[in-house]
Amino acid sequence: MTAARATRCLLFACLAGSSLLGLTCGEESLQQNATRAGAERPASASPDNSADTDAQASPPRDGPPGANWQVVDDLRAERAARAHPSDGGGSLRFVESPPALSVGGRARFEFEFEVGEHGVAEGGRLEFLAPVSWGWSPAWFSERAPELGEPAGRVEVESPEGVRWTALPTGDGRCALRLGGRDLAPGETLRVTFGAGPAGARVDRFAERTPALYVRVDGDGDDVAKLVDDIPQVDIAPGPAAQLVAHLPSSVSPGETVRLRLAVLDALGNASPDFEGELHFPDAPPELGLPASVTLSVGDGAHVALEITPTVTGLYRVFVQGPHDLLALSNPMLVVDNAEPVRWADLHGHSALSDGSGTPQAYLAYARDVAALDVIAITDHDHWGLPFLDERPDLVDDLRSAVRDAHAPGNFVALFGFEWTSWIHGHRHVLGFGEPEELPWISSIDPDFEDPRQLWERLRGLSARTFAHHTSGHPVRTNWDIAPDPVLEPVVEVASVHGSSEAADGPAPVSGSRDGSFVRDALLRGYRYGFVGSGDSHDGHPGLAHLSAGRGGVAALLGADLTRESVRDALDARRCYATSGARILLRAALDGARMGSVLAAKSEASQLVVVAYGTAPLASVELVRGAQVVERREYSEMRLDALESFELPPLNAGEFVYARVRQTDGHTAWCSPFFVE
Repeated sequence: MTAARATRCLLFACLAGSSLLGLTCGEESLQQNATRAGAERPASASPDNSADTDAQASPPRDGPPGANWQVVDDLRAERAARAHPSDGGGSLRFVESPPALSVGGRARFEFEFEVGEHGVAEGGRLEFLAPVSWGWSPAWFSERAPELGEPAGRVEVESPEGVRWTALPTGDGRCALRLGGRDLAPGETLRVTFGAGPAGARVDRFAERTPALYVRVDGDGDDVAKLVDDIPQVDIAPGPAAQLVAHLPSSVSPGETVRLRLAVLDALGNASPDFEGELHFPDAPPELGLPASVTLSVGDGAHVALEITPTVTGLYRVFVQGPHDLLALSNPMLVVDNAEPVRWADLHGHSALSDGSGTPQAYLAYARDVAALDVIAITDHDHWGLPFLDERPDLVDDLRSAVRDAHAPGNFVALFGFEWTSWIHGHRHVLGFGEPEELPWISSIDPDFEDPRQLWERLRGLSARTFAHHTSGHPVRTNWDIAPDPVLEPVVEVASVHGSSEAADGPAPVSGSRDGSFVRDALLRGYRYGFVGSGDSHDGHPGLAHLSAGRGGVAALLGADLTRESVRDALDARRCYATSGARILLRAALDGARMGSVLAAKSEASQLVVVAYGTAPLASVELVRGAQVVERREYSEMRLDALESFELPPLNAGEFVYARVRQTDGHTAWCSPFFVE
């Protein structure tokens, strides 16, 4: 079994259910991140989704039981491998312009591959890889003639005279060919067809600009291959309009001018820029001053923002109706005197520069214009995906530039960050709250930074924060034996496309979750965390990942101005709460103190007040104290709003409490805990 296959088997569990979730950690990244593809290495375990996440393919060693040492070894071996000058040489270009592509469609791609200046020696290797994680057909090769009924994604190679190829077994979505017959000389060309059979090649289900096929070259036959840099890209257009979303700010003061943002999307959340038509506001509250309708035209990008100035206190939702049965109900907006703003944020997501979809610019624009977020962070992987960004400072600079251009203090906050993708201690994303160039790019496979304490020491003194995520399960659990830095890690991500890591009794736990690894387990150790949700999206749809994945996450920041510093301060004070993607308006107070507060123990009973305004009918409000849910109030009648008061027996030092609100559509909101000292 190849090292690539061994790594892939060990991590395939993180993709289980991907047809439902749409996105998790990414097949594209799995197929790219093993060591010398083609080198034989035995594997001792290949767990499926139900298997033990502690399975290891290399000998046990010191470290947490959830560590995946096989991945660590493979990544480090690949990084240390010496590349020959011919490795990664050559260029790929289209023979003719590719056909017009739309999400989920099929096409035939014809390329010319030109051998690089150092040639390819007999015994060398070419690999062809499609970005299969988001719906692309896996690439595969056969010397026989294509047949009806064969799988999509067939690769065909026409070579100069005297050249022959031997297909190497991979089974992991890549086509690997060993060169025989003779060397390939510099400048010689091969004709490569992807989707050569009758089935063609299926393309991405998400709209983006992306390569249609990657090439890796092992020019000297030592099983060290590098990615060819010169790769053409294609544009994949969204599908037809299928859904409508409407977003209001959650809390405003009378007389404050704010925006109602509308967007028309396809079935998977891609904006549908070819949409044109009228959107109507039947029975719109007159206090909002909305027009009867608004017209969207081709060229508007499928989104529009309407300025409104509510004049009367109250709770408002806006119903929107468009052609072709497009309907939307906005999130609730509370108009009160001296309103404390609620800022909606997605603090974790990936672009095509690591293992996601779309350009960084498109990711940031979607967050602002379509998802109507106030705060966005882009957190591509340190050393995971294609290519490895810790080896491409030019691409990291591109990320920094995109964030710098999108940031607009007072209107929209863009944060630069990265995911510290530790296969030993668990993944954390890192955000910078200063200028993008102030945050260093730190690789988790660097032995100097393989431990979170080393990471925190490097970040100390910088305006940066870290966030543990998918702590309880796949693809790797958080090592809670290392206490979080009380300054650099004030909050934890409890919801994302992976599911929830809050607790075993919570909604949709992350696949492979284990007792002892949930966030509640960390709180029981005495760690003080506020709660945030974020998408961990890979589909280019920050803030709306749940539309295609079925699960997602966003964070609500209370009282933050739209500056990086104010966002950081809200997180530090735990003035925040998490949702699974829906913009539920939630308030909680314990004896008059706001969520995230630390209170002194007392001998009298305490009162926790919870107010929730849902985006769908509410199912229950639950009170969590310590290790369990101690009270649950369920609703049999349809209600969008709830006000509940819980009386708690005296709270002791070291205890914590928080509230969890569930809707009938499966969405959940968690307030940040209250801590007692």
